[in-house]
Amino acid sequence: MHAALVCLVTLGTGCDRGPQRYDEAFVAMGAAAEITVLSDSEPGARAALAAARREIERLDSLLSDYRPTSDVGRLNDRRTQALAPETAKLLARAQEVCRETGGAFDVSLGPVKRLWGFGENATPHVPDSLALRGLLAHVGCEVYALQPDGTLEWRDDQARIDLGGIAQGFAAACVAETLRARGIVDFLVNLSGDIVVGGERAGGGRWRIGVQHPRRPDTLLVTLPTRWRAVTTAGDYEQSFIENGVRYHHIFDPTTGAPARGTVSVSVFADDPVAADCYDTALFVLGVERGLAFLAAHPHVQALFVTETASGELERYSTAGLDSLLAPHAGPVR
Repeated sequence: MHAALVCLVTLGTGCDRGPQRYDEAFVAMGAAAEITVLSDSEPGARAALAAARREIERLDSLLSDYRPTSDVGRLNDRRTQALAPETAKLLARAQEVCRETGGAFDVSLGPVKRLWGFGENATPHVPDSLALRGLLAHVGCEVYALQPDGTLEWRDDQARIDLGGIAQGFAAACVAETLRARGIVDFLVNLSGDIVVGGERAGGGRWRIGVQHPRRPDTLLVTLPTRWRAVTTAGDYEQSFIENGVRYHHIFDPTTGAPARGTVSVSVFADDPVAADCYDTALFVLGVERGLAFLAAHPHVQALFVTETASGELERYSTAGLDSLLAPHAGPVR
């Protein structure tokens, strides 16, 4: 599965009084997962954490393109057209975002990523250009169509889908609902950088989110008290390799089949976790100028773009609603 490509972390510690903090960390959807809850009841907190983990595992069994028994695996192998409601919902949303971003977000790019060696048991490398052009002929927003009866019709017999760029945001949102259903109102869900928060952090106040420095893994670039439910980041550093002095990463421009250039990370802040998950990738591909123009028509979404000059200096660009909240952070990730 595609992961949001940054380590965003909470800042601050717990409090001796009031609800206690309970944490669980594990691997899910091919990436690190962390869930933090605050509760007056340890048994209630532990039960909620266990239910949250089961929900992630259930969704992974439907949405993973690496599992041949998942909905996505069976669709890609043309063994079914039937979809679980969750899969149909995500495919519909993915197609909607693909169209509104002019193809900048595209779930049919999975074969291109694999050709570059970004996948399980593969070695990243620059692929053959002819093979790459051949795959691009089977990429696009319209390679499939969803039918009224809940099935999927392929419009391209060689196309495949990969929901990694949307599934983690959806899973984080579903986990948040699972926690609320068990009476947990103060929580943080982090699925490899796709973050959904609820309520307050230990000691009171808004959860503080730290955005990782793109070139210093142990350092935060900025921190802010989030006013939004969801925070996600796409960056060029988590899944990448350097060849002949050039950095190649796994966020691809669908028009070229090559890594998108001009941006090193984009963090998105929104109340809709699925939108945040999709838009970080789309905005990374669009770049600062086109990305900010896109966001002008989407005032419910805020974003921080980070670019790198030829001399290696980082520059930041953010939407107006976010700029005043950002605080520089020079310390290590905690």
